[in-house]
Amino acid sequence: MMSPRNLRFAPRVTLDVDPESTFSMIMIDPDNLSRKNPSVAEWLHWLVVNIPASNIQEGINGGQHQMAYGSPAPQPRTDLHRYIILLYEHQGRRLQVPKINSRAKFNTKQFVEKYKLGDPIAGNFFLAQNEG
Repeated sequence: MMSPRNLRFAPRVTLDVDPESTFSMIMIDPDNLSRKNPSVAEWLHWLVVNIPASNIQEGINGGQHQMAYGSPAPQPRTDLHRYIILLYEHQGRRLQVPKINSRAKFNTKQFVEKYKLGDPIAGNFFLAQNEG
C-alpha cells in the first residue's frame, strides 16, 4: 500500500520499447468515491498521448499531457483505492486527442476503442488509502 504523501509527484514510468513507436499512458482510479460507491469512477489521474519511445525508455517527460498528473487523494473513510497505470503502443501513429475537461467518469474502454489502441502492452497498479 502506498501513502498519498508519497504520490504527490508523477511516478517514473520506464520500459524497454521499440524505438520507432509512439505510446499513450492512462492512470485511473476505478474506486472513486469508494469501492462501495464508485459514483465518479473512473477518475482520470493522468493521460499522456503521443509519447516518443525515448521518453518511455528514460521516464515520461514528453508527449502531450491531455490531463496533467493529479496525485491520488482518497477521501477519508473510503478504504483502499486501486490506481491503475496502462501503457498502449500505437505503432508510430499520432493520436488527435482533445484536452480532457473532467477527471470524473472517464471511460478507459471507450477511449481505447475510439482511438483504436488495442490491448495495453504494459500495466501496473498500486493501492492507497487516506491516512486520516
